[in-house]
Amino acid sequence: MNPDSAWIQTTTAFRSQFPMASLNVFAPAVQRLFENPSNLVNIAKYSLPIDLLRIHVTCKAFYTVLQKNSACWNDALQRVGLPPCPVMTASGNWSPAAYTNFIFGGGLCDHCGMWTETLPYHFLLRLRACKSACWEAMMWTPARLVTQITEGSGSPVEIALHRMVGAAFPSHFDDHWGVVYKTTDIVKATERFMRAVARIPEHETTSDLVDDWEKRIHAMPLLMKVQSRLLQPKNIP
Repeated sequence: MNPDSAWIQTTTAFRSQFPMASLNVFAPAVQRLFENPSNLVNIAKYSLPIDLLRIHVTCKAFYTVLQKNSACWNDALQRVGLPPCPVMTASGNWSPAAYTNFIFGGGLCDHCGMWTETLPYHFLLRLRACKSACWEAMMWTPARLVTQITEGSGSPVEIALHRMVGAAFPSHFDDHWGVVYKTTDIVKATERFMRAVARIPEHETTSDLVDDWEKRIHAMPLLMKVQSRLLQPKNIP
């Protein structure tokens, strides 16, 4: 049974046995959570990632408290054998809550659009597949979600761009296609580079862009470690 469905059924059954008026007995305890955020943090210390996600969306007050306490999320992840949220100084970094939600919160399959609660099929590419057939389709259909980077015989600037993007952005090795990248990553990186070269007002300079990509390169080993751990889901509750 879907965990969320089971949770909804349990809540419904509880409310049918205990009218809302009788729930006022819990008001003092709830009030203490609002008055002193540390009480909620203490509860979070013993929670699993899926529990934190549910508490996180309960109300605005709980959301605010947990959003500001990254240690709660990292402790919950380590409790189930996963590394904490990778800390990157480059742009595009996860918040601990978003990182946990991507892994445990479920999402739409990037191929067929169906909801799935399986672990992300590829953390580095941020692609989710509900089954292996959908992952294969992402690789083989004409509108593939992945692409290759070929240096070819372009200009020195184009070759340098391809090399930098190839090192700064996550990839996947496919037996047929070789090294592939998420198509949207490459498209956005190329557009970002062209804007910087053109010196469009209110956009970053090429120096800022290269600096950001170098930070991504330095963070890649850590991201690969997370990807490797997610490929071994048997020990994850």
